[in-house]
Amino acid sequence: MSIPEFAARPQLAEDVARFVRRRIFEGTYPAGQYIRLEQLADELGISVTPVREALFGLRAEGLLTQQPRRGFVVLPITRRDIADVADVQAHIGGVLASRAAERITDEQLQALDHVQDQLEVAYHADDHEGAVRLNHEFHRGVNVAAGSPKLAQLM
Repeated sequence: MSIPEFAARPQLAEDVARFVRRRIFEGTYPAGQYIRLEQLADELGISVTPVREALFGLRAEGLLTQQPRRGFVVLPITRRDIADVADVQAHIGGVLASRAAERITDEQLQALDHVQDQLEVAYHADDHEGAVRLNHEFHRGVNVAAGSPKLAQLM
């Protein structure tokens, strides 16, 4: 599995959380495995702070638990857990899309069209990392257009 390049930017902790979440769901980080801040930060070539923020966020999602002086441990995930998360995300995503459709500006719509064009190119080029990044960017654009930051945060 290739390691994505992480540039310094405000959503770095979100990128790290997405990276770790994917490893958990793919089984690269199985239940019971420890994830250590310093080790992951070194692996990704970033500071410990965004890694810590990401792991605390994943703890809040119920994917990790924290062991004092030992680090974070991956919790077991069932098929039901995955289905539950997908159902909630689908519902919230639908509400956000509906709100975005009512209030999106021409500029926001043009930006989404541009991202969609780039996303299609990434898919055709089998650029998985680029496609994931662009998909996230597209949905972030919809979420911003929805004007519901608290709801978008739940995603």
